[in-house]
Amino acid sequence: MAADETVLKIRESATGEIVERFEIGFEARAVYTVFALGYVDPTTTPENAVENASFALGITENAVPGER
Repeated sequence: MAADETVLKIRESATGEIVERFEIGFEARAVYTVFALGYVDPTTTPENAVENASFALGITENAVPGER
């Protein structure tokens, strides 16, 4: 994935409609993990789901340039 500004497009399925777009800035030669969290359609949230389980991204930086 390119460094700098990148747009991640989230789809309901591999060929489905794009439901969300996120603009994210990544550092060159760094390693990241991106998690999709929550529910795309809040009307389908189960009763026992955590409160405010709306859709979001979780991003962790696993390694920075020069690190092994």
